[in-house]
Amino acid sequence: MGLYNNEVVKNKATKEGGQLQYNKFLVYDKPYCIWDWDLVQQNIDFIESMRPEYFDNVALHNVKQLEGKEKNLAALSIRLAYFHGMETFFSLICATLQASECVVGGLQKYSANSLRKMVIDINNGQDIMTKKGPHQFSWEYLSNSFNSFELEDKEKEQEIKVRFGKLWKNLATEFVDEKLIAEYNSLKHGLRIEPVGFHLAIGQEKEFGVSPPSDEFIPMGGNEFGSSFFIREDICQEGVPNRRYHFQVKRYNVNWDPAVIGIRVRLLSNSIQNLLSFLKIVNGGKPETAKFSYPSDLSVFEEAWKPVSGVSSMNFGLIINQEDIEIFTKEEILAAYDQTEENEVHEG
Repeated sequence: MGLYNNEVVKNKATKEGGQLQYNKFLVYDKPYCIWDWDLVQQNIDFIESMRPEYFDNVALHNVKQLEGKEKNLAALSIRLAYFHGMETFFSLICATLQASECVVGGLQKYSANSLRKMVIDINNGQDIMTKKGPHQFSWEYLSNSFNSFELEDKEKEQEIKVRFGKLWKNLATEFVDEKLIAEYNSLKHGLRIEPVGFHLAIGQEKEFGVSPPSDEFIPMGGNEFGSSFFIREDICQEGVPNRRYHFQVKRYNVNWDPAVIGIRVRLLSNSIQNLLSFLKIVNGGKPETAKFSYPSDLSVFEEAWKPVSGVSSMNFGLIINQEDIEIFTKEEILAAYDQTEENEVHEG
């Protein structure tokens, strides 16, 4: 299995005939050590407990609701499952690369920031530290390694693995996109999001400040489904004292097709299932009992990236420059809480 082995769980002491086990591992660049009386079995139990079919269930159930009165909520559920599925998949990928025998430990310690850094490194062909030294990985290589099934039709087998590799590469680009990260955070932290798409049309003013008639606007396309959310933007330039205390928010809109996103969710379910099966094998499971899955119709790999019509994203908000604001210190901001009168939003 190349870089992956199980020879790093060590015994330290005994307790009532048992042996305390430990495993040293990295999460991106941070070292950790996990301990347990039966760490090998704990890791196997953890792998077997994961249920990738959850993502299939969310996609299939909510796609059926896209014609109903709650269609926007169903679309939002699919979108959230997409982001959730990507985080699940990429966290498993990264834990497998750095400690396939201890993913139970790696997945307890990763942060969103460290996970994205590692995905970016893979995207850019940078070295990843493994227990066999630093290595560069491509998503095509990882697909060939982790989709470790064999078919009698070798041409079809290779085509499936190539398509998974391209899928993972596209997903990795989405996973580290700053705007999509903001959308995911808005979804999972308090549902700070409006489930709505937008249509764009352009018209020329004949008189300043007077909108032209509606029939003179040129449609630029749009979509029924999407997300509208706020993104934080810094105002002050790098190096300016107290810059981190000042920001503005802008509304950002993204159009997407929930049916297409649903296909990606189901392909993520396949991908997670295959990675878990790979982990079961490298942790001592019998290859003939491992379950690998892929779509019977391989054209869905292309359908999963079908673009929406027209403009896919746009943002709203006036620009605020550093020169427009008064740059308060931390102490000046905290002084607002020393006042007895009720604080209001002040005009600059």
